Amino acid sequence: MVPLTRPKTASTFAADGQDIFVISLVLSFTVIGLDQFLYTAPVQFQEAPGSGILRWACDSLIALPLFALGVWAAQRIADWRGIGTGSRAGLLRRSLLTVASLAVVLIPGWFAHNWLDNLTQAEPLVPVHIHGKVIGANLHWVSDPVVLALMVVPLLALAAWGGYLIATRVRLRLPRAADIAARGIIMAAAITAAPVAAWFLQKAADRSNAARVYNTSALLSVKVHSHVLVKNGQPVPLPKGPPVTPAPYAFAYQVAHAFQDALAGLAIGLPVALIALFWIARRLPARDHQSPDQQVPVPSLREATE
Repeated sequence: MVPLTRPKTASTFAADGQDIFVISLVLSFTVIGLDQFLYTAPVQFQEAPGSGILRWACDSLIALPLFALGVWAAQRIADWRGIGTGSRAGLLRRSLLTVASLAVVLIPGWFAHNWLDNLTQAEPLVPVHIHGKVIGANLHWVSDPVVLALMVVPLLALAAWGGYLIATRVRLRLPRAADIAARGIIMAAAITAAPVAAWFLQKAADRSNAARVYNTSALLSVKVHSHVLVKNGQPVPLPKGPPVTPAPYAFAYQVAHAFQDALAGLAIGLPVALIALFWIARRLPARDHQSPDQQVPVPSLREATE
């Protein structure tokens, strides 16, 4: 009897859990390493290199489950869409899906990291100036253009792919020359929108640092021991003020900051994901990369029972 199972083709990512773990581990250490480099000045690292390396390793291992989830989700989506690993275009599409998935799943990790480090209560409501920089505007030791350039790298790749998908699937019903021009305009508009979106994202992320304040409903009440505010030997409390609440759109600004950090780190994550997927594709059996002409047709039920 001939088996009814269809052989694996290039549209199937024949990687096991070990392969996904390796990809996630490499991505976690490289992406977290770049993010930590952006926040740690070389002078600070030289003063305590051991603690910096230990923090890098700990943060990378803590974020490993999120990276594994993002990599696994991206590969499942690629399998569902029929994106194979037998061509460079397929590997590039899988890498872009991995970057897009990680940019989303790393956002809750950013909030968890801030909660663990108690960073949400360490930032001042009013920015203060130190050495010419505004605390609350940019906490990176590098300049804003550097962070913007890092964000643009994955955004440009995703925008180019998205524009290509839209341009190839939209039905314009125009003459050939006009149709080609219109599709080119769609792709150009998508690519142009990437740096503009990165710039607006950076501006929103800058506001998140100054917007982090205590989120509490407790009223202000301070007792001052002074001969002016003492009655019958007892201190008189000051009038209670309004409740301390977060600045407007504080959560949206923090989401923008989390998305900014994820995209900046994924500037190195995109080539790393592409190299890792290429390495795994080389390890897959040759039968997993058969062309459609080489695929064995699935016999009918009548042929299988003969």
